[in-house]
Amino acid sequence: MKIGVFYLLFFIICSGCMNINNKTETEKYRQTSSGEKKEFEENPIDEEIDENSVAADSSDTFLEANVNRVYFTAAGNEPFWGLEITEKDINFTFLDSITNQFSAPFRYPIRADDTTIKTYKLKTEQMEMLISISEEECINTMSGAISAYKVEVNLKRNTDKDFLSFLGCGSYTIDSNLQGYWALEKIGENKLEDSLFEINFPHIEIQTQANTFFGFAGCNKIHGSLFSEWELLRFTNLKSPKKICNQANIEDQFLEALQQVTSYTVSNATLKLKNPSRVLMQFNKVEN
Repeated sequence: MKIGVFYLLFFIICSGCMNINNKTETEKYRQTSSGEKKEFEENPIDEEIDENSVAADSSDTFLEANVNRVYFTAAGNEPFWGLEITEKDINFTFLDSITNQFSAPFRYPIRADDTTIKTYKLKTEQMEMLISISEEECINTMSGAISAYKVEVNLKRNTDKDFLSFLGCGSYTIDSNLQGYWALEKIGENKLEDSLFEINFPHIEIQTQANTFFGFAGCNKIHGSLFSEWELLRFTNLKSPKKICNQANIEDQFLEALQQVTSYTVSNATLKLKNPSRVLMQFNKVEN
């Protein structure tokens, strides 16, 4: 995938102007694990968490798999440049008197055990390129946008005597297949029954563009943030009030499992959240 000049300029200028602040209405229905909606028999008890403050913009469609997902993007200026790392290739573009575009097959990065820096070493018939991604705050010098990663690209074309250096900021993008409403089906190997829950069924709703999630854990509403890198997913900054109910034991298991997640798979409208040793939870996709 090659990055065009227009896309590159648009990305750099607009990256600092985006302020995702979509809102969702409080749920008026309880939803079973199969996705059936039922009206509440009485008003639900008010919770301490205001769900309207959590970004929500559910996708109407669900893609089972992306052919070549872009999972990291970066950009800089002086000169303008852009980087895309996908599951299949790594693409770099910069502008001088002309548009220069380079592509190489994907390679796993090198990462020292005692650092948060990933390094990609690439070589083709056209060029040699070193990409360093450092986990530290980065401010775009043109837009003022703040990113979580500093990026340095060193490039030497076959026609160059020395390496050219490019500095900028980058971010990981969360898999769009995670977007939407997911009803909990299993915790470990234990399948949950609808009859256990009077008000609502445990679920999470993931907002990939906002890097947030919210939902219901069995007794209380929850919300938090998502952290994603290559082959890594974590649910962070988890917040929930502590009202007691008959399903408190299930909620404790749900919250404990959610905080142990490090990876996932999505297939046939089924989401499995995992850690290196086992599948922690399984969810079914529900189309709202």
